[in-house]
Amino acid sequence: MALLEWSDNIAISDQAPAQYWPAQLAAKGLPADVMARQLYLHARPEEWPSMDYDTFLTARRTLMAQVVRDAFWQLESNSYRPVYSAPSVVPEQRTAGRLPSRRIKLSELPDAGLISAGTVLTSVWEEHEQVAVVDEQGRIRIDEQIHDTPSGAANAAGAGTNGWTFWLADTPEGQVTLADLRAALSEED
Repeated sequence: MALLEWSDNIAISDQAPAQYWPAQLAAKGLPADVMARQLYLHARPEEWPSMDYDTFLTARRTLMAQVVRDAFWQLESNSYRPVYSAPSVVPEQRTAGRLPSRRIKLSELPDAGLISAGTVLTSVWEEHEQVAVVDEQGRIRIDEQIHDTPSGAANAAGAGTNGWTFWLADTPEGQVTLADLRAALSEED
């Protein structure tokens, strides 16, 4: 269950879950229903922070088996219909002619004046509320993490998708996908 950032892990060091978990949970501010769902999906026993490791593993194995059974039951059910959230902004479909003719790096966009250091990036998908910033070297900064590629940053935001179409850049002309900015740079070449 990845609730912690790298900086949190460093601060926690070798503390037991009973020591760090209450503060981390309070700091994240997740609604109770979201937290309950996460605990279920990650097969966390109710009192997991205070359990010794062997007891935790035994209890977790049982819960993991239940999560797997529930998933198979859902897939077997004729009434199951997956629900996928549609992106709030659907990037336009690209034609072969609009794809870059060469591999363009993110750092080329500031060099070309299409974005600048401090440009705020947000997700095209409503369910991803991650905010990122372009730094002076043309990299993407999310909190204290630096990413050289838009896809690396999208993956860090939990999207696991093409970062060029995932990120919207705040520009003087309005929000534009990095893919559109890349296409504009490619057309200039």
